[in-house]
Amino acid sequence: MSLPAPQGRLRVAVDASALRAGRTGIGCYVEHLLVALPAEGVQVLSFSNRPVDGHPEAAVRRLRPTAAWLALLADRQANRLRPDVVHFPTGRAPRRTATPMVVTIHDLSPLQAASGLRRRERWLTAPGLRRGIREADALIAVSADTARALVAAFPLTASRTVVIPEGPTLAPGDPAEPAASLRRRLDLPDLAPVWLHVGASEPRKQLPQLVEAHAMAVNALRQAGASGVELPVLVLVGPAGGDASRLRDTVARLALTPWVRCPGLLSRSALSGLHRMAELYVTVSLHEGFGLAVLDAMGFGLPVLSSGRGALGELAAGDAAWVLGDTAPAVVAAELLELHDRPLLRRALGQAARTRAAAYNWQRTALATADLYRSVAARRRATVNSQGAVWPR
Repeated sequence: MSLPAPQGRLRVAVDASALRAGRTGIGCYVEHLLVALPAEGVQVLSFSNRPVDGHPEAAVRRLRPTAAWLALLADRQANRLRPDVVHFPTGRAPRRTATPMVVTIHDLSPLQAASGLRRRERWLTAPGLRRGIREADALIAVSADTARALVAAFPLTASRTVVIPEGPTLAPGDPAEPAASLRRRLDLPDLAPVWLHVGASEPRKQLPQLVEAHAMAVNALRQAGASGVELPVLVLVGPAGGDASRLRDTVARLALTPWVRCPGLLSRSALSGLHRMAELYVTVSLHEGFGLAVLDAMGFGLPVLSSGRGALGELAAGDAAWVLGDTAPAVVAAELLELHDRPLLRRALGQAARTRAAAYNWQRTALATADLYRSVAARRRATVNSQGAVWPR
Protein backbone atom coordinates (compact mmCIF):
# COMPACT_ATOMS: atom_id res chain seq x y z
CA MET A 1 0.00 0.00 0.00
CA SER A 2 1.43 3.40 -0.97
CA LEU A 3 1.75 6.05 1.70
CA PRO A 4 0.54 9.63 1.28
CA ALA A 5 2.94 12.42 0.43
CA PRO A 6 4.07 14.72 3.27
CA GLN A 7 1.39 17.00 4.66
CA GLY A 8 0.95 20.56 3.38
CA ARG A 9 2.09 22.03 0.10
CA LEU A 10 4.49 19.84 -1.81
CA ARG A 11 7.94 21.45 -2.08
CA VAL A 12 9.35 20.98 -5.57
CA ALA A 13 12.75 22.24 -6.70
CA VAL A 14 12.61 23.07 -10.42
CA ASP A 15 15.62 23.65 -12.67
CA ALA A 16 14.93 27.10 -14.15
CA SER A 17 18.12 27.37 -16.24
CA ALA A 18 16.08 27.47 -19.47
CA LEU A 19 14.45 30.77 -18.43
CA ARG A 20 16.55 33.23 -20.35
CA ALA A 21 15.66 36.26 -22.43
CA GLY A 22 14.34 35.38 -25.88
CA ARG A 23 13.40 31.86 -24.81
CA THR A 24 11.61 29.50 -27.15
CA GLY A 25 10.29 25.91 -26.85
CA ILE A 26 11.63 24.39 -23.64
CA GLY A 27 12.00 27.78 -21.96
CA CYS A 28 8.32 28.51 -22.62
CA TYR A 29 7.41 25.11 -21.15
CA VAL A 30 9.30 25.87 -17.95
CA GLU A 31 7.88 29.40 -17.72
CA HIS A 32 4.24 28.37 -17.99
CA LEU A 33 4.66 25.35 -15.73
CA LEU A 34 6.17 27.50 -12.94
CA VAL A 35 3.22 29.87 -13.17
CA ALA A 36 0.56 27.13 -13.12
CA LEU A 37 1.93 24.75 -10.45
CA PRO A 38 1.17 26.81 -7.30
CA ALA A 39 -2.58 26.53 -7.96
CA GLU A 40 -2.17 22.75 -7.68
CA GLY A 41 -0.70 22.85 -4.18
CA VAL A 42 2.95 22.97 -5.21
CA GLN A 43 5.50 25.31 -3.64
CA VAL A 44 7.97 25.95 -6.45
CA LEU A 45 11.63 26.38 -5.45
CA SER A 46 13.45 27.44 -8.61
CA PHE A 47 17.20 27.15 -8.98
CA SER A 48 19.67 27.77 -11.79
CA ASN A 49 23.29 28.38 -12.79
CA ARG A 50 22.52 31.93 -13.93
CA PRO A 51 20.12 34.75 -13.03
CA VAL A 52 16.63 33.69 -14.08
CA ASP A 53 14.64 36.02 -16.30
CA GLY A 54 11.41 36.92 -14.51
CA HIS A 55 12.25 34.95 -11.34
CA PRO A 56 14.63 36.98 -9.16
CA GLU A 57 13.88 34.68 -6.19
CA ALA A 58 15.61 31.72 -7.87
CA ALA A 59 18.60 30.23 -6.07
CA VAL A 60 21.65 30.78 -8.29
CA ARG A 61 25.06 29.08 -8.30
CA ARG A 62 27.01 30.48 -11.23
CA LEU A 63 28.76 27.92 -13.42
CA ARG A 64 28.83 27.72 -17.20
CA PRO A 65 28.27 25.91 -19.42
CA THR A 66 25.02 24.46 -18.11
CA ALA A 67 26.30 20.95 -18.84
CA ALA A 68 29.09 21.43 -16.27
CA TRP A 69 26.66 22.82 -13.69
CA LEU A 70 24.35 19.84 -14.12
CA ALA A 71 27.19 17.38 -13.73
CA LEU A 72 28.90 19.07 -10.77
CA LEU A 73 26.57 21.31 -8.74
CA ALA A 74 22.89 21.03 -9.64
CA ASP A 75 22.02 18.08 -7.39
CA ARG A 76 23.60 19.63 -4.26
CA GLN A 77 22.05 23.01 -5.07
CA ALA A 78 18.59 21.43 -5.39
CA ASN A 79 18.92 19.38 -2.20
CA ARG A 80 19.87 22.44 -0.15
CA LEU A 81 16.35 23.71 -0.84
CA ARG A 82 15.00 20.66 1.08
CA PRO A 83 12.43 19.69 -1.55
CA ASP A 84 10.09 16.72 -1.59
CA VAL A 85 10.78 16.28 -5.33
CA VAL A 86 13.26 17.80 -7.78
CA HIS A 87 12.20 18.38 -11.40
CA PHE A 88 14.58 18.81 -14.33
CA PRO A 89 12.21 20.03 -17.08
CA THR A 90 14.79 20.45 -19.86
CA GLY A 91 15.48 16.73 -20.21
CA ARG A 92 19.01 17.01 -18.85
CA ALA A 93 19.75 15.98 -15.28
CA PRO A 94 22.59 15.23 -12.84
CA ARG A 95 23.44 11.85 -11.41
CA ARG A 96 20.86 10.29 -9.12
CA THR A 97 20.05 12.41 -6.08
CA ALA A 98 18.75 11.55 -2.61
CA THR A 99 15.57 13.43 -3.51
CA PRO A 100 12.98 11.83 -5.84
CA MET A 101 13.59 13.11 -9.36
CA VAL A 102 11.25 13.85 -12.29
CA VAL A 103 12.66 14.62 -15.75
CA THR A 104 10.74 15.94 -18.76
CA ILE A 105 11.71 14.53 -22.16
CA HIS A 106 10.86 16.79 -25.10
CA ASP A 107 12.57 14.73 -27.81
CA LEU A 108 15.65 12.58 -28.33
CA SER A 109 17.35 14.80 -30.92
CA PRO A 110 20.60 15.28 -28.90
CA LEU A 111 21.12 11.51 -29.13
CA GLN A 112 20.53 11.32 -32.88
CA ALA A 113 23.31 12.20 -35.33
CA ALA A 114 20.72 12.76 -38.06
CA SER A 115 18.78 15.33 -36.00
CA GLY A 116 20.60 18.26 -37.59
CA LEU A 117 21.76 19.68 -34.26
CA ARG A 118 25.26 21.12 -34.26
CA ARG A 119 27.87 18.61 -33.10
CA ARG A 120 28.87 20.85 -30.17
CA GLU A 121 25.23 21.13 -29.04
CA ARG A 122 24.78 17.36 -29.12
CA TRP A 123 28.10 16.90 -27.28
CA LEU A 124 26.99 19.27 -24.52
CA THR A 125 23.43 18.00 -24.12
CA ALA A 126 23.55 14.25 -24.77
CA PRO A 127 25.27 13.17 -21.50
CA GLY A 128 22.76 15.08 -19.35
CA LEU A 129 19.85 13.66 -21.34
CA ARG A 130 21.16 10.11 -20.92
CA ARG A 131 21.56 10.69 -17.17
CA GLY A 132 18.02 12.01 -16.94
CA ILE A 133 16.59 9.01 -18.76
CA ARG A 134 18.61 6.59 -16.65
CA GLU A 135 18.24 8.12 -13.20
CA ALA A 136 14.76 9.67 -13.06
CA ASP A 137 12.11 8.17 -10.79
CA ALA A 138 9.57 9.31 -13.39
CA LEU A 139 9.82 10.61 -16.94
CA ILE A 140 7.33 13.06 -18.46
CA ALA A 141 6.98 12.73 -22.24
CA VAL A 142 5.34 15.81 -23.74
CA SER A 143 3.56 13.76 -26.43
CA ALA A 144 2.63 10.19 -27.20
CA ASP A 145 5.10 10.27 -30.09
CA THR A 146 7.93 11.27 -27.75
CA ALA A 147 6.91 8.51 -25.32
CA ARG A 148 6.97 5.91 -28.11
CA ALA A 149 10.41 7.05 -29.25
CA LEU A 150 11.72 7.04 -25.68
CA VAL A 151 10.49 3.55 -24.87
CA ALA A 152 11.68 2.21 -28.25
CA ALA A 153 15.19 3.52 -27.57
CA PHE A 154 15.20 2.72 -23.84
CA PRO A 155 12.74 -0.14 -23.16
CA LEU A 156 13.31 -0.12 -19.40
CA THR A 157 11.73 3.35 -19.18
CA ALA A 158 8.25 2.05 -20.06
CA SER A 159 7.07 1.73 -16.45
CA ARG A 160 8.46 5.17 -15.52
CA THR A 161 7.08 7.16 -18.48
CA VAL A 162 3.86 9.18 -18.46
CA VAL A 163 2.54 11.44 -21.21
CA ILE A 164 1.68 14.98 -20.07
CA PRO A 165 1.12 17.36 -23.01
CA GLU A 166 2.00 21.04 -22.94
CA GLY A 167 -0.28 24.06 -23.34
CA PRO A 168 -0.27 27.15 -25.56
CA THR A 169 2.24 29.95 -25.06
CA LEU A 170 -0.01 32.57 -26.66
CA ALA A 171 -3.74 33.22 -26.38
CA PRO A 172 -6.12 35.18 -28.62
CA GLY A 173 -6.91 37.50 -25.72
CA ASP A 174 -3.27 38.51 -25.18
CA PRO A 175 -2.25 42.13 -25.93
CA ALA A 176 -1.39 42.39 -29.61
CA GLU A 177 0.55 44.90 -31.65
CA PRO A 178 -1.82 46.52 -34.18
CA ALA A 179 -1.66 45.19 -37.74
CA ALA A 180 -0.80 48.59 -39.20
CA SER A 181 2.17 48.93 -36.85
CA LEU A 182 3.41 45.43 -37.64
CA ARG A 183 3.11 45.97 -41.38
CA ARG A 184 5.16 49.17 -41.15
CA ARG A 185 7.80 47.62 -38.90
CA LEU A 186 8.19 44.43 -40.96
CA ASP A 187 7.75 46.26 -44.27
CA LEU A 188 4.72 44.21 -45.26
CA PRO A 189 2.57 45.58 -48.13
CA ASP A 190 -0.91 46.58 -46.96
CA LEU A 191 -2.68 44.04 -49.17
CA ALA A 192 -0.22 41.16 -48.87
CA PRO A 193 -1.49 38.00 -47.14
CA VAL A 194 0.84 36.69 -44.43
CA TRP A 195 1.92 33.06 -44.37
CA LEU A 196 3.44 32.43 -40.94
CA HIS A 197 6.00 30.06 -39.46
CA VAL A 198 7.52 30.28 -35.96
CA GLY A 199 10.66 28.39 -34.95
CA ALA A 200 14.45 28.39 -35.08
CA SER A 201 16.09 27.80 -38.45
CA GLU A 202 17.25 24.28 -37.58
CA PRO A 203 17.74 21.70 -40.36
CA ARG A 204 14.76 19.57 -39.25
CA LYS A 205 12.45 22.55 -39.82
CA GLN A 206 13.30 22.48 -43.56
CA LEU A 207 12.94 26.26 -43.93
CA PRO A 208 15.00 26.49 -47.14
CA GLN A 209 12.63 23.94 -48.69
CA LEU A 210 9.67 25.97 -47.42
CA VAL A 211 11.12 29.07 -49.08
CA GLU A 212 11.45 27.12 -52.34
CA ALA A 213 7.78 26.12 -52.08
CA HIS A 214 6.86 29.73 -51.40
CA ALA A 215 8.77 30.83 -54.51
CA MET A 216 6.79 28.35 -56.63
CA ALA A 217 3.51 29.60 -55.18
CA VAL A 218 4.45 33.26 -55.76
CA ASN A 219 5.42 32.53 -59.36
CA ALA A 220 2.13 30.71 -59.97
CA LEU A 221 0.15 33.66 -58.56
CA ARG A 222 2.14 36.08 -60.70
CA GLN A 223 1.34 34.05 -63.80
CA ALA A 224 -2.32 34.13 -62.78
CA GLY A 225 -2.21 37.92 -62.79
CA ALA A 226 -1.65 38.87 -59.15
CA SER A 227 0.15 42.17 -58.63
CA GLY A 228 3.28 42.42 -56.52
CA VAL A 229 1.55 44.06 -53.58
CA GLU A 230 -1.04 41.23 -53.45
CA LEU A 231 1.49 38.40 -53.33
CA PRO A 232 1.75 36.52 -50.01
CA VAL A 233 4.70 37.25 -47.75
CA LEU A 234 6.27 34.35 -45.87
CA VAL A 235 7.18 35.52 -42.35
CA LEU A 236 9.68 33.23 -40.60
CA VAL A 237 9.87 34.20 -36.93
CA GLY A 238 12.55 32.74 -34.69
CA PRO A 239 16.23 32.70 -33.78
CA ALA A 240 19.02 31.76 -36.16
CA GLY A 241 19.85 28.07 -35.99
CA GLY A 242 22.02 25.58 -37.81
CA ASP A 243 20.31 26.23 -41.15
CA ALA A 244 20.44 30.04 -41.00
CA SER A 245 23.09 30.52 -43.68
CA ARG A 246 21.42 28.08 -46.08
CA LEU A 247 18.11 29.87 -45.49
CA ARG A 248 19.65 33.26 -46.34
CA ASP A 249 21.31 31.82 -49.44
CA THR A 250 18.03 30.28 -50.63
CA VAL A 251 16.12 33.56 -50.26
CA ALA A 252 18.85 35.42 -52.17
CA ARG A 253 19.16 32.77 -54.90
CA LEU A 254 15.42 32.79 -55.59
CA ALA A 255 15.25 36.61 -55.55
CA LEU A 256 12.51 36.37 -52.92
CA THR A 257 13.62 39.19 -50.63
CA PRO A 258 10.42 41.24 -51.23
CA TRP A 259 8.24 38.26 -50.22
CA VAL A 260 10.15 36.70 -47.28
CA ARG A 261 10.73 38.25 -43.88
CA CYS A 262 13.06 36.82 -41.21
CA PRO A 263 12.62 39.21 -38.27
CA GLY A 264 14.27 36.95 -35.67
CA LEU A 265 12.71 36.80 -32.22
CA LEU A 266 9.68 39.01 -31.64
CA SER A 267 7.84 40.17 -28.53
CA ARG A 268 4.69 38.39 -27.39
CA SER A 269 2.55 41.33 -28.51
CA ALA A 270 4.12 41.24 -31.98
CA LEU A 271 3.61 37.47 -32.21
CA SER A 272 -0.03 37.84 -31.16
CA GLY A 273 -0.48 40.54 -33.78
CA LEU A 274 1.02 38.35 -36.50
CA HIS A 275 -1.24 35.44 -35.55
CA ARG A 276 -4.28 37.71 -35.78
CA MET A 277 -3.38 38.99 -39.24
CA ALA A 278 -1.97 35.81 -40.82
CA GLU A 279 -3.90 34.01 -43.54
CA LEU A 280 -2.42 30.63 -42.60
CA TYR A 281 0.33 28.89 -40.66
CA VAL A 282 2.71 26.44 -42.34
CA THR A 283 5.26 23.93 -41.05
CA VAL A 284 7.16 21.31 -43.04
CA SER A 285 9.21 20.08 -40.07
CA LEU A 286 10.61 16.57 -40.26
CA HIS A 287 9.94 16.04 -36.57
CA GLU A 288 8.52 17.83 -33.52
CA GLY A 289 8.50 16.48 -29.99
CA PHE A 290 5.31 18.43 -29.32
CA GLY A 291 4.71 21.47 -31.57
CA LEU A 292 4.11 24.50 -29.33
CA ALA A 293 4.17 26.97 -32.23
CA VAL A 294 1.57 24.94 -34.11
CA LEU A 295 -0.66 24.75 -31.03
CA ASP A 296 -0.42 28.54 -30.67
CA ALA A 297 -1.51 29.01 -34.28
CA MET A 298 -4.41 26.61 -33.82
CA GLY A 299 -5.53 28.49 -30.71
CA PHE A 300 -5.84 31.64 -32.82
CA GLY A 301 -8.01 29.76 -35.29
CA LEU A 302 -5.42 29.80 -38.05
CA PRO A 303 -5.67 27.13 -40.74
CA VAL A 304 -2.52 25.03 -40.40
CA LEU A 305 -0.68 23.32 -43.27
CA SER A 306 1.40 20.68 -41.48
CA SER A 307 3.87 17.95 -42.32
CA GLY A 308 2.15 15.82 -39.68
CA ARG A 309 5.53 14.39 -38.64
CA GLY A 310 6.23 13.35 -35.06
CA ALA A 311 3.84 14.86 -32.55
CA LEU A 312 2.37 17.17 -35.21
CA GLY A 313 0.17 14.25 -36.23
CA GLU A 314 -1.34 14.24 -32.73
CA LEU A 315 -2.16 17.94 -32.92
CA ALA A 316 -3.78 17.39 -36.32
CA ALA A 317 -6.15 14.71 -34.99
CA GLY A 318 -9.78 15.15 -36.01
CA ASP A 319 -8.88 17.03 -39.21
CA ALA A 320 -7.59 19.94 -37.13
CA ALA A 321 -4.86 20.62 -39.70
CA TRP A 322 -4.31 20.13 -43.43
CA VAL A 323 -1.66 17.39 -43.43
CA LEU A 324 0.82 17.15 -46.26
CA GLY A 325 1.42 13.81 -47.90
CA ASP A 326 4.91 14.94 -48.88
CA THR A 327 7.14 17.89 -47.96
CA ALA A 328 8.69 18.25 -51.41
CA PRO A 329 8.57 21.96 -52.41
CA ALA A 330 6.27 21.37 -55.40
CA VAL A 331 3.74 19.52 -53.22
CA VAL A 332 3.88 22.16 -50.48
CA ALA A 333 3.45 24.95 -53.06
CA ALA A 334 0.35 23.28 -54.50
CA GLU A 335 -1.23 22.91 -51.05
CA LEU A 336 -0.39 26.51 -50.09
CA LEU A 337 -2.14 27.70 -53.24
CA GLU A 338 -5.12 25.43 -52.51
CA LEU A 339 -5.59 27.00 -49.07
CA HIS A 340 -4.94 30.50 -50.38
CA ASP A 341 -7.62 30.13 -53.07
CA ARG A 342 -10.30 28.59 -50.80
CA PRO A 343 -11.38 30.92 -47.98
CA LEU A 344 -14.23 28.63 -46.91
CA LEU A 345 -11.77 25.76 -46.46
CA ARG A 346 -9.49 28.03 -44.44
CA ARG A 347 -12.40 29.01 -42.23
CA ALA A 348 -13.42 25.38 -41.62
CA LEU A 349 -9.85 24.39 -40.82
CA GLY A 350 -9.49 27.37 -38.49
CA GLN A 351 -12.62 26.40 -36.57
CA ALA A 352 -11.42 22.79 -36.26
CA ALA A 353 -7.99 23.99 -35.15
CA ARG A 354 -9.47 26.23 -32.44
CA THR A 355 -11.60 23.35 -31.13
CA ARG A 356 -8.60 21.02 -31.02
CA ALA A 357 -6.40 23.60 -29.28
CA ALA A 358 -8.99 24.04 -26.53
CA ALA A 359 -8.11 20.54 -25.28
CA TYR A 360 -4.68 21.80 -24.21
CA ASN A 361 -4.07 24.18 -21.31
CA TRP A 362 -1.39 24.72 -18.71
CA GLN A 363 -3.62 24.10 -15.71
CA ARG A 364 -4.29 20.58 -16.94
CA THR A 365 -0.58 20.16 -17.51
CA ALA A 366 0.18 21.45 -14.01
CA LEU A 367 -2.49 19.24 -12.40
CA ALA A 368 -1.12 16.09 -14.04
CA THR A 369 2.44 17.11 -13.19
CA ALA A 370 1.58 17.80 -9.53
CA ASP A 371 -0.16 14.41 -9.31
CA LEU A 372 2.99 12.79 -10.66
CA TYR A 373 5.14 14.63 -8.10
CA ARG A 374 2.95 13.31 -5.28
CA SER A 375 3.05 9.78 -6.64
CA VAL A 376 6.85 9.84 -6.95
CA ALA A 377 7.28 11.32 -3.46
CA ALA A 378 4.93 8.71 -1.96
CA ARG A 379 6.73 5.82 -3.69
CA ARG A 380 10.12 6.99 -2.46
CA ARG A 381 8.69 7.52 1.03
CA ALA A 382 7.23 4.03 1.08
CA THR A 383 10.56 2.57 -0.02
CA VAL A 384 12.50 4.49 2.62
CA ASN A 385 10.04 3.61 5.40
CA SER A 386 10.05 -0.06 4.46
CA GLN A 387 13.80 -0.04 5.01
CA GLY A 388 13.41 1.35 8.52
CA ALA A 389 14.44 4.90 7.68
CA VAL A 390 12.48 8.11 8.17
CA TRP A 391 11.22 10.57 5.60
CA PRO A 392 14.20 12.91 5.03
CA ARG A 393 12.59 16.12 6.23
